[in-house]
Amino acid sequence: MCWFRKNQSWFSKDRIQVERDFPRLHFYIFKDSILILRGSIDLNAEETSADSYEIQIIFPPEYPSEIPFVRETAGRILRIPDRHIYAKEGFFCIGPRLAIKESWDKNHSIVRFLNEFVIPFLANQSYYERMGEWKNGDYDHGKKGILQYYRERFNINDEKELMLILNNIVSGVKVGRNDRCFCESGKKAKKCHLDITQDLQRLGHRNIFLEDIKNLLGDSKTSENQDKQAADITTAPTTASTKLAP
Repeated sequence: MCWFRKNQSWFSKDRIQVERDFPRLHFYIFKDSILILRGSIDLNAEETSADSYEIQIIFPPEYPSEIPFVRETAGRILRIPDRHIYAKEGFFCIGPRLAIKESWDKNHSIVRFLNEFVIPFLANQSYYERMGEWKNGDYDHGKKGILQYYRERFNINDEKELMLILNNIVSGVKVGRNDRCFCESGKKAKKCHLDITQDLQRLGHRNIFLEDIKNLLGDSKTSENQDKQAADITTAPTTASTKLAP
């Protein structure tokens, strides 16, 4: 049974909030199992100059453990990396996957997802259209963006150092406080990389660490695979599906 039928009371609460705060967005069902939120979303003066976008949000079967996929459906935003859009299917690259997952896991609410992720992303797109730059800066693409995030969030400044830490985590090798650090510095782990490794381990996002490793190794298929993952969830066009009854 799909998640929104299995958890009807939870979904009903989210649905009421969405219909109250975003009256031009509507829920649809595709192939009797995929939930889609589609329609117009308005940006008010607090985010940017008055603006509006046509969007589609696809909820994966693993929702809420997996984050929804979002795309703009009117062809307004160019599907290029410089606009933070995965080219083939047009899904948004909202930010570093680990950063989004950390925030998302605190509260699985559709309205919160719209307010904290989708609207700021679109407001930044509107600002870019007018000014030719991002209002609050942006992360680089691919490998550079991953390094930038880990440097700012965890103070890991070196690619080799990051690879050693991530590989140690995904391999599952346990390092004692008084063991020699896996980075081969000769120092005890407690005086080297143990704390930062444990901080990352506590986040529990091994799959994201694996994807980051692939990107750091220059696997150009990683972003394509993420795009394909979204496309595989549903082949639904941007218009065909059944509107969810009240």
